[in-house]
Amino acid sequence: GGPSIFSLVFGERWFEAGKFAQVLACPLFLQFVFVPLSPTLNLIQRQELQLLWDLIFAIMVNGSMLVSWSIVLKDYHCVAIYSASMFLSYALFPLMVHAGLRKAIHEESARKGDLSDGRSDSSS
Repeated sequence: GGPSIFSLVFGERWFEAGKFAQVLACPLFLQFVFVPLSPTLNLIQRQELQLLWDLIFAIMVNGSMLVSWSIVLKDYHCVAIYSASMFLSYALFPLMVHAGLRKAIHEESARKGDLSDGRSDSSS
C-alpha cells in the first residue's frame, strides 16, 4: 500500500507520509472526479445549492479539525477524520447537482409548456 510505496520511493523516513496519503486517497479521488461539476449549479442558476454545499464543506472540514484539536488526537487520527469529512462532502456534491438539474429541467419543461399553450396554431 501507500506506506511501503512511499518508503521504497522516498526512503524509510516517509513511511508515515504514506499512511497519510493512503487515508487521503479516496476523498482526493472524489475531489478529482467531482470538481469538474463545480460550475454546474451556478450555470443552472442554483447558487443557493452551491452556497449550501460550500457551507456544509467548510463546516465539516473545519469542524473535523476543531474536533481533532479539542480531543487532542494523534496526527493519523486527525487526518482520518479530515479525510472522512472531505469524503462525505464530496459524496454529497453530485447528489446536490443532480437535485438542482432535475429541478432546472422540470422548471424549463413547465416554462416551455406554458409558452406552447399560449401560441396560436399557424397550420390552420
